[in-house]
Amino acid sequence: FPYTTLFRSRPERQLTFWSASSFPPSMRRLRLPIIWASLLSGLALGAISSFGALGITQLAGFGSGSGDPEFSTWVARVTAAGGTFAGDSKTIAQALLAQLHTRSYNHKVVYLLPLLGSNLAAARVPLRDSLHVGIAGNTGFVDGDFSQAAGLQGNGSSKRLDSLIRPDQLGSGNNGGLGWWETNFTGAGNNEAMAGNDGSPDNRFSLTLGASSKTFVWGLVSSGGLVTVSNSDTNGDYYGQRSAINAREIWRNGTQLATSSSINSAGPANSETIDLGSANYNGTHYPWPGRCACAYLTDGTLTSGEIADLHTLLQDYLITPTGR
Repeated sequence: FPYTTLFRSRPERQLTFWSASSFPPSMRRLRLPIIWASLLSGLALGAISSFGALGITQLAGFGSGSGDPEFSTWVARVTAAGGTFAGDSKTIAQALLAQLHTRSYNHKVVYLLPLLGSNLAAARVPLRDSLHVGIAGNTGFVDGDFSQAAGLQGNGSSKRLDSLIRPDQLGSGNNGGLGWWETNFTGAGNNEAMAGNDGSPDNRFSLTLGASSKTFVWGLVSSGGLVTVSNSDTNGDYYGQRSAINAREIWRNGTQLATSSSINSAGPANSETIDLGSANYNGTHYPWPGRCACAYLTDGTLTSGEIADLHTLLQDYLITPTGR
């Protein structure tokens, strides 16, 4: 504030502001009629009163998640879909996005389905939706299959979600990544947690979680389009990606399980959309019997450090807050 002294002078009831000595003489004295001063004071007090009526809780949202267009879009889409929020759904979503936005791999996460809300309609709305596909398609799931505290439980026979995204939409040059956080592993029935597969030739784009092996496939199975490892792990955050024609890898809980440098073009990758909790084989579907805590799709180019950090981020800002 450039003015140092305020006092009333002269009978015409004006307020005189005396400026700091550094101002030129012609600008050292400004007069403001008291009627204008009163008006401005009233407006200021009114504004303060209005903000005060909002309360501390509402004010805390200004400049944080409430100003994030991605968060606002998610809230609007959940509401439009008939979804409802649990008491902490928005808080968790805001914090998760705020953290993701600070990461080097933020733009590499193309799709994120954190399964937040108090009903199935809300859970099906992706928090990150870079391709603008909207709410996931649903076959068979009902509200009773979902809770924010547990996730979404499949039955291995008739229930599945559709991401509405084809493998070739994820990354450049047919690159891509599939992420699935499992919390009720059975090891029985169909073992592909998520997949979008072409028919002939047998190009698959899937994350396969068997009782004794884990496999990520991105391309022609018979020509080195996969990476597989003997592994009897059950629940966890599984991720597979293809980052180049000769680079495929599979991870669990931020730790690499196996890699493959076999050359495979991964084409065609534009026939079927990727099922979540199911394998889409050229239009025929094979549902997964487990329970999903989170599903995500990437452009396939995350570094090893970024994959490890993404796991930690999801653990700290989604899995732990929801109690999954």
